[in-house]
Amino acid sequence: MTDAIRELYDGAARVTAEDGSFTAVRELFAENDGLRTPRTVTSLAPFNGPSEVTLRG
Repeated sequence: MTDAIRELYDGAARVTAEDGSFTAVRELFAENDGLRTPRTVTSLAPFNGPSEVTLRG
């Protein structure tokens, strides 16, 4: 984990723990691509094995 990612996650933790307002949390996630799930992820389902999965929008 890079220092930049660690700082982003720490900031998200502070906003959700201290303020907790929906508006503040929504703004944080809307402004930071690093907090969103990517469109394609790796599925580690034990019955299929690792595979790339594209999520629907």
